[in-house]
Order: sequence, then C-alpha cells, then structure tokens
Amino acid sequence: TYGSGEEYVEQSTYLLKVREGMKEKKAPVKWILFVLFLAVASLSVYRTYRILSWKDTMGPFMSSADQFYNTEKGLIDAAFFGSSHGYAGVRPGVIWKDYGYATFNFSVSGQDKISTVHYIRELLKRHTPQVVFVDLYATEYERHGVLSNMYRNMLSLRLSPNQISLINAYYPKEERMNYYLKWPIIHTRYRELQPYDFYDSPVNRYGRGADYSFRNDDTYLKQSVTSVPGAMEASESNQAFIDDLAEIQNETGVTVIPVVLPFIAMEETQRMLNGIMQYAEEKGLTCIDFNQMYDELELITEVDFADWGHLNSYGAEKVSRWLGAYLQEHFTIPDHRGDAAYWQWDEDVLYEEHALFKKQLGDTSKWSPFANAAAEGEELVILLCLPEGFGDQKNQVEKTAELLGLPEDFAANGGVCIIDDGVVNINMPLQEEGSGSYDIDRRHTVWAEGKKAFDTELSTGEVSMRMVWQLGMGTEVLFDSDQAEGMGVIVYDKRMEAVIYRKTFAYSELYIF
Repeated sequence: TYGSGEEYVEQSTYLLKVREGMKEKKAPVKWILFVLFLAVASLSVYRTYRILSWKDTMGPFMSSADQFYNTEKGLIDAAFFGSSHGYAGVRPGVIWKDYGYATFNFSVSGQDKISTVHYIRELLKRHTPQVVFVDLYATEYERHGVLSNMYRNMLSLRLSPNQISLINAYYPKEERMNYYLKWPIIHTRYRELQPYDFYDSPVNRYGRGADYSFRNDDTYLKQSVTSVPGAMEASESNQAFIDDLAEIQNETGVTVIPVVLPFIAMEETQRMLNGIMQYAEEKGLTCIDFNQMYDELELITEVDFADWGHLNSYGAEKVSRWLGAYLQEHFTIPDHRGDAAYWQWDEDVLYEEHALFKKQLGDTSKWSPFANAAAEGEELVILLCLPEGFGDQKNQVEKTAELLGLPEDFAANGGVCIIDDGVVNINMPLQEEGSGSYDIDRRHTVWAEGKKAFDTELSTGEVSMRMVWQLGMGTEVLFDSDQAEGMGVIVYDKRMEAVIYRKTFAYSELYIF
C-alpha cells in the first residue's frame, strides 16, 4: 500500500509533521479560550460583587464612598471628614453655588479615628486639595459600637494597600481575612437587595457626600454650649490621632484643620474637646470650634438641628456659607463655575434644588398651595386621577387648571391625566375603558388603566357605569380609585428618580362653597 520502504518512511515522517503542526495550532486556541473564560468569569464575579457590595455609609443606599469614586479625579479643592455629624453638617453644593469651590464631604456614619486617617489618605491618592477639615466627634469613642458602622467604614474603600492598612490597624490578625475578601460578609445581603443595588442610583451620583434632612426634633435642644472653661488632657489615643493628622499635613503640605461641628455637648465632653484642640494647636494645626459660634452662625437650635447631635440642612447651609467665606479669606482657590470639567458640581446644585423642592412640596396639604408649588417645579411627572367629575360646580381643580396645564374638561368630567414637564401625555375620560403607558426615564414606565367595575341602576331608572382606575409605575400600583375617596395626585421627580409626593385630596377639599 505504501510502496517501497523509503516511501513508507517518508510518508510516515510527513504524517508526524502534520500531527505536530495540528497540535501547535490547537495550543494557541486553548490559551485563547482559557483567557476568554477568565475574562467572562472575572466580569461575572465583578458584576455580582457590585450588586452585593456595601452601598451604605450615610443611610439607606446612600454612600459617600460611591460618590467619591464617581467623582472625576484631580478636582477637589477642599474636603471634609468625620462621622454623621460631618455629612449632616456640611453641604458642598452651597459652597459651590456661592464661591465656585469644588469641595467634597467624605464623612461616614461612625467614622472612627483610624478610619478617618485612612479615608484622608484615600482621597489624597486621587486629588490634591489645599485643605481638609476633620470633625473631632470621633475622639469621644475608641471603637465602633455598631456592627453596621464597622461595615460602612471597612468595606466601602476599594481594595488597595491603604484599605489593607486600615483593616490591619483595626483588627487582630485572625479577624482580617473576612474584611480583605469582603465576600464572607456581603454574601449575606441577598435577602436585602433593592433596585438601587443593580444600577448607579442618583443618591450616589450627586451630592459630593452631602445628606439632605429637614427633620427637626427639638428634644434636648433648649441647652447649648456657649463657653466651657478648662480643658482635660488629651488621652494617648487622641494624641496619636492628632499626631497622625499633623503627620499628613507635614508630609503632603495639605492644611489639616480639626473642627468641632455643632452638636449639644455636655460640659465634660466640651472640656475633653478643649484639651484635644489645645494639643492639636501645639502640633501646628489650626482648630475651629463651631460649638462656640452659635451667635456668629445665627444657629437656632429649635430650627437648625435634626436632633441633639446633628444639624439639619438648614443648619448645614449656615455652616457651609461660613466655611466658604473662610476658604476665600485664607486660601487662594479659583472660582470654577463655568468650567466644564466641574460639571458634577453643577449637577449637584440641581439635585440639591430638587431635594429642597421635595421638602417644600411635602409641606403643602391643601390643593391650591400644592398646585402653586407644583407649577414651579421642573423635571416633574404629575399623575392625577379624578374618579368623579364636578360637572358645572365651581371647584379648586378648575381654578388651577391653567396653572398646571390640565385639559379644559378634566375638572368637569373626571378621568386620568398625566402631565410630563407641563405637557399632557395621557388624558383619558372618566367613563371610558382604556389604558396608556410610556417610559418616563431609563428605568420607569408610568401607566394608567381604567376598567368597568359594574353598572349601577339609579333611582331615576337610568343605568350608570362605574369605573375603577389604577395608576402605576412599573408594576407597582400607586393609586387605586376603588380604595380612595377623592382625587389622587402623585408627583414623580425625574432627576431624583423617585416619587416625591403622594396624596388623596378629599372632594370636600376641592369644592368652592
């Protein structure tokens, strides 16, 4: 078959070479497939980690860490660090609006002294601020008293030598691995996952670390510290904290300013803080005690505090205006307003305006004040459902129809109306079955549906059709006319990506007597 012996050898050699060539060709294919597998596996792990990762340093699903990593590099002029006193007490948007300085609030709930030092170093890896302000409330305690605060501070930084250093400084060797890996802790979040875990939510894109709260609990707010003489010697732990801050200032040239943000301090606490500030000044640090500046700031405890330990947004605005003036007086920082590179601060101001508008709208309980306030809003979707029309009777809805851009026959006939930024997108008469929907933003679809419930025979012998209307967003029913007596009103804010107002106005509130 193979001919002579020489031909056989020649053909066998050829076949061997062909096989070796095929093996050589297969090898790169295997490596390519292996690399592709690793890439897909890594992407899947990363995506799963992002979903499960800890996104709460400032309250439910609000993370100053996410906001920090979402901030473009090299832009921050000044930064603030501390616990909840910090993010409740300083609003970067106010400083930006008044002075054009790009500031960031990298405060975290329960941020302890060790975490503060490492969070400062994390910020300095990506930005070159002229000054950082450090709230001293953390000097009151040594370690986290709440497990969630421990997670907030330890898990929120990205994996790096700095984060590893933070974990090593806080935990004994046998407890560190869970925090290095993070997975052993965050895998327990499966049951608590929310829509916000699956996308980059507005609260973690805007704000530069600010929290917006208009709560006011005046319990214990009648007392305030004006001047407490004397000072306690700083503890070894607090001296070490100040030494670390002084070292950062000396190493980097960044001015470090310890501050006491306003809170209702007991006399012993204030004397402790006095001692720490004395020690800090001996180490070359300038200190600011806002607890001694109530009159200068025009702080009113019954108005400007959320509770005994935290300012609300009104109080934070007063502190922030003072800080802006202080930066202008003591540092040479350019006004960045109008610079396209700082677009995130412009967006923050818009978001902050919407947060303030939400509060103002929420304060309205009567129809006319609501309609006047809603007419001033921007980027709003207003959903109205009027299960019974008013006919020829005068009413508040008709009176404000032009203000809100309502169809002329809505008040008289009833029905469903959805107004998007002043434009009527859905208008359905009361007695007609129907449905409509459209996407209002990247994640939300608004819908309305009217169904015939049953016919009612009136005393006159006429038959009246009864309709049930439902308004919803996604799959959630926001208003069901069968379960409410009156006109349902829902307001959705497209910038905040949330429902900001929801109320049923009773018919008696809408008639004009």
